[in-house]
Amino acid sequence: DVGEGYGQTSWNVRAIWEMYAGWFAHRSTTELYGVAPDSVAADVVNAAGADALVAAARAHVAAGRPVQALHLTDLILKAEPDQQGARVVAADAHEALLGETDNFWKKAWLTKSIDELRTP
Repeated sequence: DVGEGYGQTSWNVRAIWEMYAGWFAHRSTTELYGVAPDSVAADVVNAAGADALVAAARAHVAAGRPVQALHLTDLILKAEPDQQGARVVAADAHEALLGETDNFWKKAWLTKSIDELRTP
């Protein structure tokens, strides 16, 4: 018994659910089309401003919500891959998540992501 050190029950449950339920989750009409959500990242960043989104992401990390921070930094970095503020906050969010897991695969992913974000 390796517990969840090598996998994660929630990942398996999600995989089984998606296998049986299919790809259409009935959340949005956009699911019916092959246009990725991040295709509008530049529009969001231009409308809100990268600095405002970085500040909001930083507030999420400070409040213990690193995944929400990553949703914001993903948008910024899709639109502006070299935006340093977003890279720092994203790395900090990954660090917060890293501190919460013993899962081998999750640790590897988070560590790799941190290294990529901290590399200029």
